[in-house]
Amino acid sequence: MENLSYAILILSILVQIAATILAVRLVWITNKIGAWAFVAMGITLMAFRRGSTLYHCITQGLTPDLSTEIIALISSGFLLLGLSLIGPLFLGLKRRSEKLLMLSEEKYRLLANTVPAVVFRGYVDGSVDLFDDKVEEMVGYDKELFNSRQLKWTDLICPEDQETAKAAFIQALKGKGIYVREYRVKSKEGRIIWIQERSQIFLNERVKVDYISGVFYDITDCRLAEEALHNSKEELTSTVQILEKRNQELTLLSEMGDLLQSCYNAEEAYGVVGSFLQRIFHEEAGGLLVIDPDTKLLKVVFTWGGFHPEREVFPKEECWALRNGRVLGTNARHFGLCRHPDAPKGVDFLCLPMVAQGDALGVLRIHCQDVTRCIDESKRQLTVTVAEHMTLALANLLLRESLRYQSIRDALTGLYNRRYLEEALEREIYRAVRHQRPLAIIMLDVDHFKQFNDEFGHDAGDTLLREMGSFLKAAIRQTDIACRYGGEEFLMILPETTRLGAVQKAEKLREKFKNLNIMHQGQLLRRSTISLGVAAFPEHGSTVKILIQMADKALYQAKAAGRDRVEVAPTYREEVEEEAAPEFMAQAAESADLFSNGPKASF
Repeated sequence: MENLSYAILILSILVQIAATILAVRLVWITNKIGAWAFVAMGITLMAFRRGSTLYHCITQGLTPDLSTEIIALISSGFLLLGLSLIGPLFLGLKRRSEKLLMLSEEKYRLLANTVPAVVFRGYVDGSVDLFDDKVEEMVGYDKELFNSRQLKWTDLICPEDQETAKAAFIQALKGKGIYVREYRVKSKEGRIIWIQERSQIFLNERVKVDYISGVFYDITDCRLAEEALHNSKEELTSTVQILEKRNQELTLLSEMGDLLQSCYNAEEAYGVVGSFLQRIFHEEAGGLLVIDPDTKLLKVVFTWGGFHPEREVFPKEECWALRNGRVLGTNARHFGLCRHPDAPKGVDFLCLPMVAQGDALGVLRIHCQDVTRCIDESKRQLTVTVAEHMTLALANLLLRESLRYQSIRDALTGLYNRRYLEEALEREIYRAVRHQRPLAIIMLDVDHFKQFNDEFGHDAGDTLLREMGSFLKAAIRQTDIACRYGGEEFLMILPETTRLGAVQKAEKLREKFKNLNIMHQGQLLRRSTISLGVAAFPEHGSTVKILIQMADKALYQAKAAGRDRVEVAPTYREEVEEEAAPEFMAQAAESADLFSNGPKASF
């Protein structure tokens, strides 16, 4: 019986030791140290207690209580059986949990690989933990370099974007901890990549930053597309502005053309052209130079933009643009060719010859004001277009002036012709009536002109008439009008001149012409004289026709009285009386005869 009690006690101790070993294995399997550690400790204490009891009985010579040991053995057996049953159950639960965890991780990887971004967990020091391999595709670095802290994400951020990125992070700390920031990073190959970071800051129990969770998006293509769109928008805006400017320039050109068509003479046209040039080329300086038809010299008629020529007139041979009839501008081939006295030095310029139907009219000069280069191809084309419009308009105006000149001027003497005379005299009579001012005319004729032609020839006669024209031009005032009436007869209109003033003027002309020396083909021609007739308004007539008739009558009287003299036309009353005198004398003689013969017979 005693041996049985010892055997049961030893068996109970062994069962409890086995239960302890099984409990420890369950702790290792489930990793639930908190719960199973107490179970293993309790079983171990029970086994230690049973061992102590066995040692005490052996050393004291006592016999263990059989019933107590049987109960302890049964309970230890149940405990070992329970642990044996629970062990596989917990092992299955662990394997199932591991499988679920693997599935969850696989789904997460699939999801992370599907998302077009790099998922990360970051820290305040700039280091990150990466959960997929897309970072290598994005920046060229292996993710292990980041996970092992050999490389920090902040090391890749471009220096010029670091302050902005830091400011966004600090702003998020002050708010809800969620932020979105964009910055540039440099890849392993040195390529610049735009990154959009969407993150959330997580704090620990001490309200300190624990970690940052978020994603990195590669938005380089979007940024490039935005830049391209922005550039396209800027180009479109620039194109619209250019088109608006061109439209404005074309409008100005059209307005200038309309006004030039309405100009009466070249002086008016130069004023119109100058005004529009200043508006079209308001950013540049320049001037308009035209060829004087008399001197054939280039003269400045208009300048703008601070252009101050050193000389107002200079020979046209100094302008190479006029020499070859082509545009001269800033070009290495043209360096040093422009010899204008005011040629710009060191800046862009254009000299555009204004040539119409082979005839040079002038030069349009354009050059920069303050900057060295300001004339591009579009500006050059605009300048050429403006010059062409101006040339055509000025050529038409000069042609109209030429035709008008030919229609009102005498080709031989350059004086006004008879057609213009009648229009001008009618206009001056109207002014004299309106302003109550005197008006006089002088008609003159070269004495013995037919004999002069017969003696020296018609060429010499033409020379004499040309000299007469020059003589009268030099002798009249600016308000006076000298005309060739016909043949060798001339007529002068003298506004605001009395009859006495006209007579004095006629006497001066007669004396000066008598002493005029005329050369023809190197031969001095004999001097000639002139006869002059004076008529005044309204004494000698109130209409153009009567006034000219009276002046012609006075001229006839001067010739009848011996030539080389001045005669004044009779007044209209004297003329009537003079014409009526012969008829009155005839009637008086007839009446006298009747009185001497007839009446006497009746008495």
